[in-house]
Amino acid sequence: MESPKNKLKLLEIRDLLLRETDDGHAISTQQIIDFLASKNIQSERKSIYHYIQLLEDYGMDIITEKDKQNWYHIANREFQLAELKLLVDAIKFSKFITQSKSVELIEKIKTLTSKHEAQLLQRDDLVTGRLKTRNNSIYLNVDAIHDAILGKYKLKFKYFDYDMSKEVKYRRNGEFYVVIPVFLCWDDEKYYCITYHEQHDDYVVYRVDKMREVNVVYQKHTIDKKPEDIEKYCDQLFNMFSGVEKNITMRFDRDLLNVVIDRFGMDVNIKPMDDQWFEICETVYVSPTFLSWMIQFQDKAKIIEPKDVVDEMKRTLEKTLKNYE
Repeated sequence: MESPKNKLKLLEIRDLLLRETDDGHAISTQQIIDFLASKNIQSERKSIYHYIQLLEDYGMDIITEKDKQNWYHIANREFQLAELKLLVDAIKFSKFITQSKSVELIEKIKTLTSKHEAQLLQRDDLVTGRLKTRNNSIYLNVDAIHDAILGKYKLKFKYFDYDMSKEVKYRRNGEFYVVIPVFLCWDDEKYYCITYHEQHDDYVVYRVDKMREVNVVYQKHTIDKKPEDIEKYCDQLFNMFSGVEKNITMRFDRDLLNVVIDRFGMDVNIKPMDDQWFEICETVYVSPTFLSWMIQFQDKAKIIEPKDVVDEMKRTLEKTLKNYE
């Protein structure tokens, strides 16, 4: 009668290939036999060939190099190394994910490649100095919010700020908020839950990392409210797209050409003025965010017209200067 462990032979070989091999590392038939023996699974060369063929028939991309004995390695995987590096970097750079959760997720990602390539994913240089949230429940909060949105349920949670002692201080004296979640936004490495307020017929925004005791209220609602253009709504909410929309003429130093293209896109109409300056005319939402964006470039950027926006910029600069007197 076949040993129960022998029934695991195919899975053991599969796991061994995935863990130990890649384009730069192969294992031999004898090494597979020795590995199985360490698991008290008896095997012969002929059966190894058979199981390798089964795995190939199943869809695994196994390269066989024929020599005095065969050598095997996994070629293509579901994720390429560059893709895994991208995922690891995104996790490490995300302020939204706690340090402990980052380590946990990266360790899971490492299992998607060989142990040799997994070492290349240990990029500690990217962690240094990164500010990470301390709220370990955030990813659970996001999961609950998604469930509520998809199921058209309400959501309840407590919402907090920090006081001068950096202690958590709940709003509404710790009472629960009960809301209708509409969708989630991601901006500047933070998650935001956009909710609909029935009484005011408007949207209210909450930072997910400032939500505690988040739970789905399994009470169906019939509200079907959502901005017509979610992307535009988020732009208006978080970026330079809130305020009054106006046509603005701006002058920039040529050193800022790439910055301007990054901000306004490749379709921006650039008008060279001389060897140092160029101008653009763009439709912009005039807001404190936009004015702050211009101010950061100091004497290398200037609003030319309209006059009311120029005057608004002057008032902003005067208030800032007065703060330092």
